[in-house]
Amino acid sequence: MNQQSPIQQSPAQQVGTAAELAVAADLCQRGLKLLAHQFRVPNLGEIDLIMASPSHVYVIEVKARTDQTR
Repeated sequence: MNQQSPIQQSPAQQVGTAAELAVAADLCQRGLKLLAHQFRVPNLGEIDLIMASPSHVYVIEVKARTDQTR
């Protein structure tokens, strides 16, 4: 059986992923449906969240800060 090791994230990536999941949870509570998280687009990059309401699709970029002084 071929097991792949989990992808290791840097501390900054861990903060970013936690922020993305927090935003997704909040928006789900508000009635949106999560369609994709960390969606990879070849040659372009990554879309943090793709969410939908009955009438709209939202493409969301999440930015998180660890510095509380800003």
